[in-house]
Amino acid sequence: MRHSCLGAFLAFLLVIFFIVGFTINIFYSTALNPKLIEKELDKSGLWEKSPQIVTSALTKEAKTEAEKKQMEEMVKKGVTSDWVKTEAERNINALFVWLSGKSQSLVLQVNLNDAQKELLKSGGEAGIKDSYKLEKFGPGYQYLNPQEQTYSHLPAVYQVIKYIMWGSFIMAGLMLVFLVLMCLKSLRSIFRWVGVPLMIASFGFLVMSFIAKILVNIFTKGLNFGPNIDKELATVILNLITNLSNAFTSRIMLQSGIIFAVGLVMVIVSFFFKKVILTGTTTPVPATPPSPTSPQPAKSEPEAKKK
Repeated sequence: MRHSCLGAFLAFLLVIFFIVGFTINIFYSTALNPKLIEKELDKSGLWEKSPQIVTSALTKEAKTEAEKKQMEEMVKKGVTSDWVKTEAERNINALFVWLSGKSQSLVLQVNLNDAQKELLKSGGEAGIKDSYKLEKFGPGYQYLNPQEQTYSHLPAVYQVIKYIMWGSFIMAGLMLVFLVLMCLKSLRSIFRWVGVPLMIASFGFLVMSFIAKILVNIFTKGLNFGPNIDKELATVILNLITNLSNAFTSRIMLQSGIIFAVGLVMVIVSFFFKKVILTGTTTPVPATPPSPTSPQPAKSEPEAKKK
């Protein structure tokens, strides 16, 4: 009884640590993967739409039709899809370098050519610099994030979550070792005590993916971009969030299927093992003691003569 309770407790901890570790790992490899984000932005057509988005943002400030046409011409000369893609991808990587703790401050830089500098001036350079805390550097402008900013704690949060992931993997490994040691004399028990928790963990992954879907839907429905954000850009952002959520869900369901299959195979294989010690010898069955009423063995002839 005590043996079973200990096994159940270790199996429960194995399931919890397994779910937490793999869920965070999949989240990092999807939603917080700069390469995947860049790929999804490519698919969204943001780079091709960027001149139209910039034109729409700038022409809102135009007071006359002539000024509006002038801004449109300047956007055609200064904003190209290749330039937007290059600058965006460099800054996305810079963002994740900062989050990972490899950089003490967030530095986002935008290189500008002459046409783009003229475009910035026409859009109200001083106002934009004040609004976005831009500082001039070399060929363009850069955004500096001093550590006293309210979101300067994000790198620490990023690292703590990563430590939780690795801690969960280590604890899951320890629970697995303890389960194997507990069942060391029986291959059947080892396969069952490991296989069943894996199958349970696979269902836990499905629950996590379902919860993630609900949370993303609530978040996107409550997201308000305001009147200053272009509708095309808002659509791209919403699609990006949805696609990253779908990537997370797909990956976690695939992982769930693989883990369930491994656990099921281990449980099935356990039925082909007898209760054997790992050395390969069968467990000896204790002899049944003779009862007083059972017939006694016949005595030998020398023993009868002695009597």
